[in-house]
Amino acid sequence: MRRSPLLPIAILILLAASTLPATGAQPTSDIYLPLVVNPVANLEVVITAANYACDDDHPCMSYPGYIYVIGYVRNLTDAPLYNVVLVTEETNEFMCWGGNSSHFIVKIIPELTAVLPGQINPFAYGHAVGKSCDSFNPVSLWGGSTYSPDGLSYYPLTVMSWQHDSQGQVSGTVRNDSGHTLTKLRVAIQHTTSYETPSVEVAADTLAPGASTSFSASDITKSGTVMVVGQGTAAP
Repeated sequence: MRRSPLLPIAILILLAASTLPATGAQPTSDIYLPLVVNPVANLEVVITAANYACDDDHPCMSYPGYIYVIGYVRNLTDAPLYNVVLVTEETNEFMCWGGNSSHFIVKIIPELTAVLPGQINPFAYGHAVGKSCDSFNPVSLWGGSTYSPDGLSYYPLTVMSWQHDSQGQVSGTVRNDSGHTLTKLRVAIQHTTSYETPSVEVAADTLAPGASTSFSASDITKSGTVMVVGQGTAAP
C-alpha cells in the first residue's frame, strides 16, 4: 500500500518565533538545485526537488496546492551513521498576504535507519496547503549518531536490477553481498522530483550471504528518475 502524502514522515514542533535561530528567521529565495549543505558534518545533503521558495518568480504555495522538499543524504565517512535528522523552518501565513503567520521547525527523517558509508538515504517531506500560503527555508543537518539504535549491525543490499514501468510500478532484485545472514530487509524508493512515499514490499524476510530477493512498489509517478536503496541487519 502507498502511504498517504497527508501523513508526512516528519514531526512538526511549533516554536515561538523568538526561539528560532537567526539564520532561519526569514524565508529565502536563493535556492539552487542541487543544494549541498553541511558537508563538513560528514554528511552531504542534496535537494533533488523542492516547491518552497517565495519570491516574485516563485510565489508561496497557496490553496489548493502542495508544498514539498525531496532529496537524499550521503555518508562521506567509512563508518555508519544512525538516526540522522534534517531540519527546516516552515512559515504558514493564514489567508496568504496580510494574514497571521506562524513558524514551525520541521524535522525530516530519512527513509532508512542507517546512512551507510558511500550509500545515499532518501527523504521526502510535504503536505497539502490549506487556506494559507506556506514556504520553507533551506534544509540543513540537525543531528545523528554513531551508535546503532537497536544494537544491530546494518549492511547495504546491492541493487542488482530494477525497472520503472509506464504503469508507475518499480520492481527489481537486491542481493546480500555481506558475509552475514541479513534480516529486517528494507528497500527505500523515492522519486527525485515528485513527492511520494511508496510502501515497498520485499519478498524475503531473511537473506543468506550471496542470496537475492525481489522487491516492488506501485503508484509512483510514471516518468522520471527514482532512487532505490536497500539495507538489512545482522547481530553484531
